[in-house]
Amino acid sequence: MSLGAPTVPMDSAGRAPWLVLAAAALLFFWQLGARPLYATDEGRYALAGREMLESGKWIVPTLTGVPYLDKPPMMYWLEAAGMAVFGKNEFGARFFMAAVALFGVWLAFLLGKETAGSGAGVATAAILASSALYVILSRILLTDMLLSVAILGAYTGFWRAWKGKSGAMAMWVSLALAFLSKGPVGPALFVFGAAPCWWLAPERPPLKSFRPVLGPLVWALIALPWTVTVCMKVPSYFEFFFWRENVQALGSSSVHHPKRWYYSLYGSLGGFAPWTLLLPAALAGAWKEVRAKGRAADPALLLALCWAGTTLAVFTLSSSKLPTYFLPMMPALALLVARSLCAPDGTRRSAAWTLGALAALAPVAAVVALIVDKQGLVTFWIPIAAVAAAAGFAAAARFLILGRPPAALQAAVAGLAIAALPGALALGPFHNRRSPASIIARNADALRSADAILNDGDRVGFVEWALRVPVTYLGNPHDFLSGRNLAPDEGRFLNNDQIPAFLDAHPRTFLLMAARKRKDVQKEFPSFREVDSDQGHVLLISTETR
Repeated sequence: MSLGAPTVPMDSAGRAPWLVLAAAALLFFWQLGARPLYATDEGRYALAGREMLESGKWIVPTLTGVPYLDKPPMMYWLEAAGMAVFGKNEFGARFFMAAVALFGVWLAFLLGKETAGSGAGVATAAILASSALYVILSRILLTDMLLSVAILGAYTGFWRAWKGKSGAMAMWVSLALAFLSKGPVGPALFVFGAAPCWWLAPERPPLKSFRPVLGPLVWALIALPWTVTVCMKVPSYFEFFFWRENVQALGSSSVHHPKRWYYSLYGSLGGFAPWTLLLPAALAGAWKEVRAKGRAADPALLLALCWAGTTLAVFTLSSSKLPTYFLPMMPALALLVARSLCAPDGTRRSAAWTLGALAALAPVAAVVALIVDKQGLVTFWIPIAAVAAAAGFAAAARFLILGRPPAALQAAVAGLAIAALPGALALGPFHNRRSPASIIARNADALRSADAILNDGDRVGFVEWALRVPVTYLGNPHDFLSGRNLAPDEGRFLNNDQIPAFLDAHPRTFLLMAARKRKDVQKEFPSFREVDSDQGHVLLISTETR
């Protein structure tokens, strides 16, 4: 079997790229502002973006008025820009995250088209746009989407430069944006994947194709001014972010999010669902070509394998792991699967059988979900999603057998989009587990009139975002640099032994926290009694002067 250029003619895609983009836009933007901010990250990030917009301090991001430097500024800049245009609300904060994700789908089409033809480009875009992790992160305030699209842009520019086309400067600009999105991990992930591909390929373009002098200069002019300025303003930033959050995170179990090595399988395979089931055939075909041709295999295939493999290896070896860390490898996996779907031999037929199996499994998964969903959080959504997904997969299997991969992917994406849309609606009980927004809204007047509001350290930003009132926090979030090093006398963070004195000074104090911590707090501080609660959060009040 060969995974060379697909047999789909260059013009056969027609309007397919635009249809995929339209379906992706529906997935990413539908009801984008209806969902409340999710704990723990969205509250912090949204508030930091709003403070940047209101204060005009675009260099050093702040949270609750003090420097907040757990991430570089790209996300905060985009949030502030979105809120300037669409208002200081959830939609405005998230708008550019969804827009960046949509741009990533377009880049995936371009890279697939450049490497394997128009049909593979459509398939790559459709697979990426409907991958579970990509869809979820297109609608959440996290830096991983910015990082992943920047890396995708760098690989697209790299491949174009490899083929003697314009693209080298786009590669360097993308690497600078990756650095401003999540720090040195962005350029490092690209180098780890591009370098082995360069070494393995028997024929390499001249080095001048990649602008080795002007490119790094452009990268430095974009990436370094902000970094140098912040290091001068906040001397502890270099040690905190570059050393602790990047270098130590690779090998120290004391860094946050420690996970075992096999967690990487959950993050990568689960995040690529539902297309994970098509991966075995794609990887088997890739292995067959590499084994037969060795270093003479298609350079685009080597690029996708090195890209996905090195990303997986880095985060497998890293002590710190989260599912979102594996998003940068999703475009490479999408490209591998798309090439196999567009191949001229039996791989496409086996993929069609897999899609048919997915269509059959969708109703079974719905029944299992209804049984497991004892709290009735998504009962009405599951049957709709099952029918839509099954219809999309069945139609995709039929189109694939007929030799129409672009139509197959469009059908699958349409089914998944229809299946996912109800999940973007206001599913109150589910949102309550992930966000304290409802409990804050119900008790807004009481919270505004309180002597003080306490919040556990995992819920930084939510009350300030909703009510614009000051909050004091229990504990100290790991990434709140200012709370640890810059403003020790700020009084915004309390340890448990400081709470009695705080309650003496503020008799009528509300405490908002995760519901799972309620018993421990009430056992240690009996003066707190429950005021309100939902599936995920509890509001307590202390009215007893100690």
